[in-house]
Amino acid sequence: LAPSPRLPPRLWPPLRQELRSGGGLRLPGYARLVAAAAAVGCAFSRPTTTVCLYAAAALCDELDGRVARLAGQCSTFGAVLDMVTDRVSTSALLGVLAVLRPEWALVCLALQALDVASHWFQMQAASLGDSRGGGHKDLAFQRNFVVRLYYRYRAFMAATCVSCEVLYLCLFWLHWSASTGTGGVGGGGGGAVLAGNLLPLLFPGAAALTQPRWCLLLAKLAFPGFVVKQYVNVLQLGQAVQIIVDHDRALLDERRRKE
Repeated sequence: LAPSPRLPPRLWPPLRQELRSGGGLRLPGYARLVAAAAAVGCAFSRPTTTVCLYAAAALCDELDGRVARLAGQCSTFGAVLDMVTDRVSTSALLGVLAVLRPEWALVCLALQALDVASHWFQMQAASLGDSRGGGHKDLAFQRNFVVRLYYRYRAFMAATCVSCEVLYLCLFWLHWSASTGTGGVGGGGGGAVLAGNLLPLLFPGAAALTQPRWCLLLAKLAFPGFVVKQYVNVLQLGQAVQIIVDHDRALLDERRRKE
């Protein structure tokens, strides 16, 4: 393992301890935070920079997870930081879309609420002890068949998560292409490209964003994975709520027996 870096003496003690215990192996995770924050900061003025920084943050996320697993440096702090960063990054991107396209605001808010609620309940349910220390992704903890398949096949899970981010970034890019005059708005081409696509039902006006064509095609390809991810979020939320309710019932029954 790489030696622990020399850290500033006044660095926040918990962060200093975490960095020291992981050496330089966890730097991609912190680089991801910086890249995601910078991406949101540029979102309303520099779309190209935003997309590049957001893609860099996603790459850092992948590197962080792989390096931690290969080096045996997985930790509870790392798992929580990863999950929180995922939720914050996605919520921020949806918030940007809601500001840029007010007609999408309700959909973006609903997606934010489902994403945060699903993972928050899942983490709370896992903390009750059923996950056997494996966190909210532990297969032994999953009750729902679809959710078990989702977490069993990491490539499938990654594909659905990436599909969501790609769809949001494509919508972001389509908006800026239209607003800056580099893309088309309206016309007959958009209806033909989006024929049979449910995307305009969720995001009103998306059918009018027709250029660049490659971006529109990429959004269509990402849409099925996006739908699957939202379906899993609903199932995961229901599973976690049931686990928490069963836990409360067990505690109540035990309390009654003691009385």
